[in-house]
Amino acid sequence: MASSATNIRLLIGGDSLQQKKAVDEIQQRRYGNDDVEQLRFDAATGDAARAIDEVISFSLFNPNRIVILDNIDTLKKDDLDILTAYAGRPRGDIPFLLLSPSQKDTPKALLKVLDKKIVRVLQKTGKGQIQKLIRDRCAERRIDFERDALELFMQLCGDHVETAMRELDKLLLWADDHGAITLELCRRLVQTEQDKNIWAITNAVGDKNASEALQALDLLLSQGDDEVAITGRLISTFRGIYHCKTLQAEKTPESQWGGKMGQTGYGLKMTKQRSQGFSLEALRKSIALLRRADNDLKGGRPISSIAHRRTLLERLVIDLCRME
Repeated sequence: MASSATNIRLLIGGDSLQQKKAVDEIQQRRYGNDDVEQLRFDAATGDAARAIDEVISFSLFNPNRIVILDNIDTLKKDDLDILTAYAGRPRGDIPFLLLSPSQKDTPKALLKVLDKKIVRVLQKTGKGQIQKLIRDRCAERRIDFERDALELFMQLCGDHVETAMRELDKLLLWADDHGAITLELCRRLVQTEQDKNIWAITNAVGDKNASEALQALDLLLSQGDDEVAITGRLISTFRGIYHCKTLQAEKTPESQWGGKMGQTGYGLKMTKQRSQGFSLEALRKSIALLRRADNDLKGGRPISSIAHRRTLLERLVIDLCRME
């Protein structure tokens, strides 16, 4: 029989903002305006048993608690068995919230023992809601987010609320001195999740860390990025690093680098930093490898399936990490 225990809630999907709202609602219903400690545990690091211990234990000094177990899609078998056994026969009355990124990633064994009444599917934050959050934050700081700048910002961040809030924090720090977020400021500073992961691949290649490079590649592919677009951005990034390295070898004054490379601000800073991990010869060979992969992906040789396209990219990343 499915458990309808009142202290357990399974929250599926959404994003960090919607999850926070859902947690706050549960906290408000249970404890009102009293002080509450939120104890967060990560299933990815094997914290399921510790989280359950917190739920069933009594604390004289801290009776108002909420226990949150994140990333339950990553539960190992032993931890899943422990959590499923508890969910089937729960103890304790501390609110116990289980967070899963999506319905398909939620362990079926857990869904089987939980009553549908305690399972809640969250929606992602829409673009309109993100824009309202941005305007409210800017109004609090008395910062004017110029219309064309906001349009570009939304194009870059899309409906990724985590990216939008992270990049807004960065813009607000720079805007404090000027009272406005301009189009130029957005162009210089905003970094998308795709940019972040491209740099993660590049950094891992520079460090010869194939494992990290493959993890960053997997994140890009899981976000729906296609192989040709990824390869194109890697080519652009490696060309920028090569150009930077060439200017360095030619002893060009750094004050001239931005004009010669067509980069400013954060992008130029990142390119300068990363160029230290590469030799010119390694960069030449890397760009040649990238061009060959780009040609293959665009039809230079037959690639029969999505799986083969992914394998080609994974092989490319491993070869880049081996480059001397």
